Amino acid sequence: VGRPNVGKSSLLNRILGSKVSIVSRRPQTTWREIDGIYTENNSQLVIVDSPGMHKRQKRLLSKVANQSAHGAGSGADIICQVIDARHWNQEDQRVLDHFAGRGDGLWLLLNKVDLLRSPELVLPRIEELQRKHSWGQ
Repeated sequence: VGRPNVGKSSLLNRILGSKVSIVSRRPQTTWREIDGIYTENNSQLVIVDSPGMHKRQKRLLSKVANQSAHGAGSGADIICQVIDARHWNQEDQRVLDHFAGRGDGLWLLLNKVDLLRSPELVLPRIEELQRKHSWGQ
């Protein structure tokens, strides 16, 4: 889960090694949940790509996508909040607030780390985010 355009679909495609989810620079490309299945040996992991969660919903399709995002992970063992490592904003906080009751079942995934101005910024960013919530480990 995460706000629009943090790279949820790109991450799913990368993990699965194939294009399962549509990717675009335009926010709100994903309109419904998309399931991807990662298989290794005798184990399978179902990964669900969800629409971005956002506050503003003027169009009906945006409202439907947002409802889908808010319901994401209802049957999941683990929910991964994907964020853009360059910055945390109010929409990221709203996503965290929505899923915070999951305790250890909520993990944080920093995406776009390669776009940080300097690799030395990664650890301070992680420390900052650890103060916001006790993420699962």
